[in-house]
Amino acid sequence: MHLASDFRPTRLVSSLLRVHLWRRALALIIGGACLASPALGLERRTGDTVVVAKDETLDDTLIAQADTLRIEGTVTGNVIAFARRVLVTGTVRGDLISFSRDLEMEGRVEGNTFSFAEEADIRREVGRSAMTFARYCRLDREARIAADLLAFCAEAALNGAVGRDASAFASSVDVGGNIERNLAASTGRLTLALPARVGGDLTARVRRAQDVKIESGATVAGRTDIRIRPRRSDFRRAGFYVGIVISIAAAFVTGLILFWLVPTLFGARPVTAGDYARSLGIGFLVCVAIPIAAVIVGITLIGLPIALFSLAAWLAGLYAAKIVIAAIVGRALLRPQPAARPSGRMGDFAVALLVGLVIVYVAMNLPIIGVIVKFLVILTGLGLIAMQVRRRGAAAGTVTAS
Repeated sequence: MHLASDFRPTRLVSSLLRVHLWRRALALIIGGACLASPALGLERRTGDTVVVAKDETLDDTLIAQADTLRIEGTVTGNVIAFARRVLVTGTVRGDLISFSRDLEMEGRVEGNTFSFAEEADIRREVGRSAMTFARYCRLDREARIAADLLAFCAEAALNGAVGRDASAFASSVDVGGNIERNLAASTGRLTLALPARVGGDLTARVRRAQDVKIESGATVAGRTDIRIRPRRSDFRRAGFYVGIVISIAAAFVTGLILFWLVPTLFGARPVTAGDYARSLGIGFLVCVAIPIAAVIVGITLIGLPIALFSLAAWLAGLYAAKIVIAAIVGRALLRPQPAARPSGRMGDFAVALLVGLVIVYVAMNLPIIGVIVKFLVILTGLGLIAMQVRRRGAAAGTVTAS
């Protein structure tokens, strides 16, 4: 067993790359749904309870929106589910993409699974890889994932079999099954209980060495590498401040370019608390709706470019949101004249933007409240951007009509 207090994330990162993390994430979210057989169609079902009956074979990709979705028969395409409860007792021959409170997989999914859930239970077989974001993630003893498992959750219980690599980011990870290759865990507590077996290397990132417990009879065929996460505060590292300065500089340059190209993007001037609340609500809707819409649109090969463009615009909006809020904060403090396109205004905007960026980035990096500030800044800024884009589109439509 190897212990080290100077944890370096390169080994954990390399182990995650060995499971092709990003390639599989993309395949599960977009690619898996888009690469369905061209012969398959698309069927949408809604209602309180949506059922694919036991004697039914659905030769389409299914999009279901319901309180409860039960798949008792066979779906030859993919399944995209938005439901409170998703229960699979039949067969899904494509991929399963689920947004639900509870996911229960008692049947077989021959493709990949991608799930957002409070509780995700895998009790039978997944033909390819599984990725789950859940409060509780359970892999029962009878379950088998043919390829890789990636779990982001509060508690993970991995008692089934994983055909290749398993990676878990959780408060606690309990392993009682068979991992054919490598296990990588970043966790508060890791337990390998009999009859757990790891066929390759075990890499654990924990606070203390005693947070890893390997019971007698549990085996690790490869190397056991326990890395201790340092408790040193970020505020004591010079690199932390260098990173903030670099981030501010990058955002400053990006903001100047955006102001030069699209000055109307910074035209929003919220005044009252209601203005900010409305922007926050719109930002939340945009933040949630665009990725879901992109997945749905990307199901067909024709819609794939639109889906990819939408996701790229969404990511750009998340970054630009902080710049827009910084410009508002800077203007509120310096009270310059309203923004305009002429170059004479660029100097006023640059000073206001720089002041605002310093304030915003410092606030987002404060202990405890920094995460909340960042969340509010991004959503509010995203809402303001969406409102400005809508107003510009409406103005363009009015000019065209006239």
